[in-house]
Amino acid sequence: MGKCVFCGQGAGIFRKKHKECESRNAKAQVDVLNRTGNIVQQSTNMAADLAEMKSMALQNFVGPETLARLVGTSLSASIDKILDDGLLSEDEESRLSEFLEETEKQEFSLNTDEAKKRIVKNSMLRDLMQGKIPEPRINLKGDLPVLLQKNEIFIWMEGNVDYFEMRSKTHYEGRSSGVSVRIMKGVYYRTGAFKGNPVNVTELKFIDTGLLVLTSKHIYFHSPSKSFKIPFSKLVSLQPFADGISLHRDALTAKPQIFKGIDGWFIFNAASNLREIQEES
Repeated sequence: MGKCVFCGQGAGIFRKKHKECESRNAKAQVDVLNRTGNIVQQSTNMAADLAEMKSMALQNFVGPETLARLVGTSLSASIDKILDDGLLSEDEESRLSEFLEETEKQEFSLNTDEAKKRIVKNSMLRDLMQGKIPEPRINLKGDLPVLLQKNEIFIWMEGNVDYFEMRSKTHYEGRSSGVSVRIMKGVYYRTGAFKGNPVNVTELKFIDTGLLVLTSKHIYFHSPSKSFKIPFSKLVSLQPFADGISLHRDALTAKPQIFKGIDGWFIFNAASNLREIQEES
């Protein structure tokens, strides 16, 4: 006799689940999604509401892994909804932080790294838009790989960033005319000439993978083979992408510098506001 995958009791010959157990489980999963959103946005007692939701889920055969996945999905959707009208307010940030703390205390086993990064980034952008240099929200272990100037403040750092440069190459396209005349054994002389035109081609060249560091004055890049800094005052354009950003500095021979593997929109907004603060100071 088969056992029910939900309750573990006998389910009958050739059966693996009770319809009632399956129904309870499906309803509980929907309930977890809805309750999570309500707790994030409306709860006046998160500790009690989360404990009650966890108990309900376990009673209806929603295991820890499934519970963590459902809560994480609903939390992400709640953050998206909150951010629809702009940056996090201080109250919204406080509620989200309290929610994450409570889920950790009650061992929901959530992967909260991405949610925490989104909260921190929005908090920093809120400070910048108010004209304030934010305090760093990253706890560094060891020394920074770059040397900061006097009164320069470390703000943010991203690892495993791919750096690319635009490089130009020239080749000739055309045709050759003329004939080959044998002078002696193994030696030929070609008459005529090559007629062609130079063609310039620009390509994106991968340089190295390293760290991108954001400070109150510069954007730094550091890798085993390449290290440099770009003052905000020298930036003439920034183009953000979903997973990167293109920077163009003020120089006659400067070409776009592309960084991939980062939140391009965060770097764009942070750098734009930092440049404005620097110009006003």
